[in-house]
Amino acid sequence: MGLNISCISNIPNSYNYLEHNILKAPNHEWKHLQSRRQEEVEFNNYDWENSLGLGIILGYENIMAIDIDGCIDFDLIKFFCRQLGVPSDYEWIFISGSKCGFHMVFYCDDISDLYAGQHLKRKNKVDLFGQGETSSYYPMPHDADYHLGSTYISYDKNILDSEFNDNFWLKDLFKRIEFKWSGHLVLPPSYHQSGLNYSFHNNVPKNKPIKIKFETLRHFQSLVSLDRAFYSTSFYNRHCNALEDTKEKE
Repeated sequence: MGLNISCISNIPNSYNYLEHNILKAPNHEWKHLQSRRQEEVEFNNYDWENSLGLGIILGYENIMAIDIDGCIDFDLIKFFCRQLGVPSDYEWIFISGSKCGFHMVFYCDDISDLYAGQHLKRKNKVDLFGQGETSSYYPMPHDADYHLGSTYISYDKNILDSEFNDNFWLKDLFKRIEFKWSGHLVLPPSYHQSGLNYSFHNNVPKNKPIKIKFETLRHFQSLVSLDRAFYSTSFYNRHCNALEDTKEKE
């Protein structure tokens, strides 16, 4: 399918021994594969005999992924698919080995044309969406008008209220959303440290990933998550708990 594929094992070597989780790291050199096509001889020379999994090299030809952590309600996938214009039976959706998250793989070819190497400014801030290897965010709470630090938070009531009940909080549906523009992503049926395996949500893919426009991703991010997640988890949790206490008093 034109994808650059990695080999993963639980045997430490010079390529994976510094990784926090060896089961998520290639056991070979791979950074160069973010910018050039993998050669067949290179692929065949990996240590497949001791492999416990495989992954995909993101960034090559603008292939990327959305990673949803802390999600056990997979009906959320259908909502995300509708907002991204992706069919709910899309082949390149798979569930983490922890069974507490999911991933979606696709191409985004127009990101370089929109940015052209320049940072965009929004609300007197530098907008870094798509400018690094990963853009990470916290979920958007259900509240139409409040401030978090110096950031004004809002959400699209017409869309979100039509999908969820009046008391929903997206932070209860998932922990974090990451837009992975480059790097490495583990694929099914790789072994997970939990003892389970990554699995495709629908069928094993028979087609290449589809293309999604960058502006579609930007709109999706603003719909479901806060601004760039530079707040600590503890600060965010304290703030959300304070909001919940206020709601209860009201």
